[in-house]
Amino acid sequence: MEDEWKPSKYCKIYQEMNKPTIESISKMCKFKHSKWPIYSGTFFTNNPVASKSDYYVWGSHYQSGNWESDIWIMNTTDFKYAWPYHAAFIAQCVVE
Repeated sequence: MEDEWKPSKYCKIYQEMNKPTIESISKMCKFKHSKWPIYSGTFFTNNPVASKSDYYVWGSHYQSGNWESDIWIMNTTDFKYAWPYHAAFIAQCVVE
């Protein structure tokens, strides 16, 4: 028997969020080419053993992926890795 899918903590929070909050997260975390130095610094701070190749793969996904699709299929760790800024904003929704 296969393991039953369980939503990540981010998916659970996302399901309770209202549309304006989701739209705000999308707007705040939208890819901006001018932020590459910030993205790079944050990526290597969060993943100190990562290679440049790992960074390029992550950056490509962050630039062209869809966080609202990924949130349904990724576990908590994978979502936080792929979408760190989105994850931080989602986590903050619980604190507020």
